[in-house]
Amino acid sequence: MITNKKNIGLYIHIPFCERKCDYCGFLSFPMKETERSTCIDFLLKELKQRGNKPYIQDKIVDTVFIGGGTPSLLSGSQMDQLLTTIKESYNLAEDTEITCEANPNSLTNDKLKDYKSSGINRLSIGIQSFNDEVLKALGRLHNSEQGITAFKEARRAGFNNINIDIMFALPNQDMSLWKDTLNQAVSLGPEHISFYGLQIEENTPFYERYKNDNLNCVDDKEADRMYLTACEALKINGFEHYEISNAAKPGYRCRHNLKYWDMSYFAAVGPGASGYIDGFRYENPSVIKTWKDKIKNGHIADLNIKDKENIKDAMSVFCFTSLRTSDGIDTKEFEKKFGLSIFKAFPNIENIIYNYVNNGLINISSDGHITLTEEGFLKSNDFMCEFV
Repeated sequence: MITNKKNIGLYIHIPFCERKCDYCGFLSFPMKETERSTCIDFLLKELKQRGNKPYIQDKIVDTVFIGGGTPSLLSGSQMDQLLTTIKESYNLAEDTEITCEANPNSLTNDKLKDYKSSGINRLSIGIQSFNDEVLKALGRLHNSEQGITAFKEARRAGFNNINIDIMFALPNQDMSLWKDTLNQAVSLGPEHISFYGLQIEENTPFYERYKNDNLNCVDDKEADRMYLTACEALKINGFEHYEISNAAKPGYRCRHNLKYWDMSYFAAVGPGASGYIDGFRYENPSVIKTWKDKIKNGHIADLNIKDKENIKDAMSVFCFTSLRTSDGIDTKEFEKKFGLSIFKAFPNIENIIYNYVNNGLINISSDGHITLTEEGFLKSNDFMCEFV
């Protein structure tokens, strides 16, 4: 997992949506069209300010990820303006992977063609389920037919690298419905599938219903069965399960997301966006007005020495991000990177690891990789906490 520190990713957070889904804990707000336009103007300003910094000018951007929120609310001309600003302000590699998240109900044929011509070469479509009752329970604005249509129209527009997001352990969803969603997702023929279990986030309608015992979700054991069912189904259909919640056809792993898991550097713009550059971890203000004010005063792209990552934090991040992937922790690289073995850095970890091995949750390879099994992924949070 040797990373090239000259090559970085760029994340752009689009903070608006048409309507916030009942389960969503991401930073996003319903905005009117005029508010969205103003927000885009500030995003362009931040892109330019950050792109002019020396810590960016000496780097090559080889992945761009436009997330949200709902980036597919951008018009074709707004997306072109965004991509033009990126190309003018950053050193892009010739083969840069440029991903845009999208919701089915906000995609149109013309918009897809415009996005493709502007430079988007990877699409991530938030379908979540192919059952209308489940979609309604989530508060989604599209139905199953629109999800299928959006995928097919993206293909017709020339996109040959498409991810589908699907979710399990949802209200009104049983194993039969989950298997049906898996089958339909696979049958569309995407290059990548992300499969996420429902997380109950504070300050969401789902959280309030959960507190009041008014959310009809499956229990933990059934959620685990759904996860393992997905792992098996995707492998049978030729997908590589390369990260806890992500599977891809060979050659189609998400290059941008891999940067988060192998400690590569990435810049980030937009309210609430978090970046990691030259050992500095920073986070933009999540309050829109505060974010705009920092852009106005020209300090949005400043790095503060207090945000410099210390060696102990770096070792912890190395371990628990590596454990999210099928490659796991490369103990030889850990020692090369930090100058001591993982067992000296974390004195109590050896006994814990072998306890997990004996329970079929961890594998240790002959070349020194520590990897979670698929059953181990279900207990990943518990094990990762051992490195904090």
